[in-house]
Amino acid sequence: MKKERILISGTADGKLRFWNLKDLQSSKYFLGMMEVRHVKGDALTNVATTLDCTRMVTADVAGRIKLWDISRVNWHIDGQNKKDISSNMRDIWFIQAHKGCINSIAIVETYAETSDIFVLSASNDQNI
Repeated sequence: MKKERILISGTADGKLRFWNLKDLQSSKYFLGMMEVRHVKGDALTNVATTLDCTRMVTADVAGRIKLWDISRVNWHIDGQNKKDISSNMRDIWFIQAHKGCINSIAIVETYAETSDIFVLSASNDQNI
């Protein structure tokens, strides 16, 4: 399987933007975007993926975290088709993890048969 080099950026308008780092010099470097929809108007502060890029977590200024299944995303979208790519993503769970802005988020993966993941987050509310 061909490996892709994708950059995911979260923004103050609550959207994720996906960039192809292999084609920065061409018109195909911008792959698309998606509305994260934690709560309308809240800015994203963090995004992280699993090592195999099948799961993604997003965090916002109000302390909420959402886990996404991104295993079905087609990263080979051509430069002409800059559409919302969220139709290939599915949210798995959504929690109010903190009382304040999430400053950092990470995914820790286990290598057991269950392939569990743990989401770690830190916030201004002084909790982990």
